[in-house]
Amino acid sequence: QCEMYKSGRLWLDEWSAIFILPLLSTISLEFIEDGEKYNSRTEKIELIINNPLVHKYIRVCSGAFDIGKDCGRCKKCKRFLLTLEIMGKLDEFKDNFDLDYYRNHMFAHKCTVVKLANDTDDLFAQDLVKLAKKYNYKMPSIWTARLYILTHDIYIALKLYKIKQFLFGK
Repeated sequence: QCEMYKSGRLWLDEWSAIFILPLLSTISLEFIEDGEKYNSRTEKIELIINNPLVHKYIRVCSGAFDIGKDCGRCKKCKRFLLTLEIMGKLDEFKDNFDLDYYRNHMFAHKCTVVKLANDTDDLFAQDLVKLAKKYNYKMPSIWTARLYILTHDIYIALKLYKIKQFLFGK
């Protein structure tokens, strides 16, 4: 079974499949969920990533339907883009995502992934760190990640403090 089921945690997309697939099914056609035999999302991505139809039609985020391509900014898109980068397939998806934005903003996401994988039970982050090890992809160290996130949090707190001072005085 999938690691998410083993850990006792079900995410919204796993719950939705339980309800949506029977609703999509008809008397003569039954939709079934496949892929539970694979332990992780990255294993599933590795299996389909070389298919040309995936390059043409894949949509990762829920906002993709409005703009015709994925946003590249939400957590689902960033997780997928990091998976592609680790596998060395990122440039193959330049028509699906804004890769300039990705490259300018992903260090923070990589730090978040490393910190979550080490400090929480976030299965997506742990899966990405395992994939990085499998592909010998260098991720930020845990200490770099913690320091980056700490400085970012301090920066945001100071910015909010300045806004509060401006709005409400001393």
